[in-house]
Amino acid sequence: MDNHISNVKQTQFWKHLHGGDADSLIAYTTTPNFKETEIIFDNMLSFLSENYNVPSEYLNSKIFTSVLMISMFPDTFLDANREVLEQTVFDRSLEIYNLINEESKEYKVLGKKLFSFKIVFEDWKEKDLKQQLDLLCEMYYRYQEGINQFANDVAKTEYVVELKQISNKILTNMKRLSPNYQTYLDNYSNKLVSYSDKINNLVYKKLKDIYWENLEEEVFNNDNYQVIDRIIEDYQEQLEGLKNSNFNGDKFNQFKGIYTPENFKNIAILLARYNKQLDSENYDEIYEYTIEKINEHPRNIISVIKICFDRLEMIIKIKDTVSEKNTD
Repeated sequence: MDNHISNVKQTQFWKHLHGGDADSLIAYTTTPNFKETEIIFDNMLSFLSENYNVPSEYLNSKIFTSVLMISMFPDTFLDANREVLEQTVFDRSLEIYNLINEESKEYKVLGKKLFSFKIVFEDWKEKDLKQQLDLLCEMYYRYQEGINQFANDVAKTEYVVELKQISNKILTNMKRLSPNYQTYLDNYSNKLVSYSDKINNLVYKKLKDIYWENLEEEVFNNDNYQVIDRIIEDYQEQLEGLKNSNFNGDKFNQFKGIYTPENFKNIAILLARYNKQLDSENYDEIYEYTIEKINEHPRNIISVIKICFDRLEMIIKIKDTVSEKNTD
């Protein structure tokens, strides 16, 4: 394993990684020479999988490349103002980079870190990718409406040409983001037919955004911790979707009416631990990590509570889907 790590650190990619220029690094990954680097990465990951009991499906050169690039250039590949999920991606990548850079002998730990990174990275990437594709789909169909509206208007010929050029650029960006871009477009077209459904989804998303903005305003600007009761009640209401008497959230009632910063923190930790019981064991380490973030800074608490609510919503959807399949 020592030789494999040494080979990684001798690649041109590693040199570009420490060159301080994200654009130069990105450009290098598009050259034919980068294929040699990917082979070196794959060789190291294969050895790690075979000798340290790490599932091979969690180890590939693309994920490892993402780890290293994010570790050195988080503001380029994530966001300068990172929420907890993005910060988790960065922190995990930095831990892995340090293990490689310092040539640590903790290879089982390295495998475990790569395993957990892939889970949280795919979760973040899926949400980020969907948001980008939805936005591009919306823009594409808006331009198509303009093209169709003025297609037979000679006076608008130049305008239509310009709209088509922009529309083609949008398609190019979608192709870059996903090879299944046409499926996204087709599905989005179907959504447009059901206008009321689309409006409901947009309103639901907007209401959720407002909900979290208001909570943050009340807690950190108005020092109002009475929102604790609302959080508990909303979480209990969401739990009703599980239809499981063992997980009805009654234990949270004892924390109502205690409007202190310490209790606000306790609620966030309890939500994370409760979610951990309901969720896949693959998320265990991620929930433990969110608890660490709560203890690091009070500003992380809202983000962690939001993650718990969003993840619980997904758990319920998965459960409902499985139930529907079993009844078919």
